Amino acid sequence: MPLQRIGIEAQGFEALAREFQQLPGVVAKAERRALKRTGDWARSQGAKAMALESNIQQGKLKKARRVLRQMRADEVSVFMGTMPLKSHYLGKPRQQKRGARVGKITFAGAFVARMQSGYVGIYKRRGTARLPIDEMEAPVNLSASDFQRIATQADAKLVDEFGHNLRYYAGWR
Repeated sequence: MPLQRIGIEAQGFEALAREFQQLPGVVAKAERRALKRTGDWARSQGAKAMALESNIQQGKLKKARRVLRQMRADEVSVFMGTMPLKSHYLGKPRQQKRGARVGKITFAGAFVARMQSGYVGIYKRRGTARLPIDEMEAPVNLSASDFQRIATQADAKLVDEFGHNLRYYAGWR
């Protein structure tokens, strides 16, 4: 499953909107901000879960754009990519006796090489011949249970955020 998506939609706020008709724009602002904050929360929770399972720092996953948030009019989508991550996203590669290491991940039997373009990566030979070589990649995992947990908690988080932002924009601090 290379790409997983959580879709969070704003539904069920019509009854509250009718109560606040005297405050134009308050409900729309509160809904938009609640969606954005819930999407950011789901994005951070996804990065946290992926980082724990893959033994990769959250910042490295975000830099490699493995966890994205996309806003629309009344929906926010959080995409979590689980394709393998190239070794250069994980930090500076280091050669060791038994292989190469980058971050907390060690690739046994691999070596560090600089290409003519200046790109530094970790490679491993397919056989005993000089070529072909393959660039090493770190697996990125997200369990189905973590994905389901984030998706279900996002709905409850959206309702809480909407109530909070509605009180804020209505001036009921």
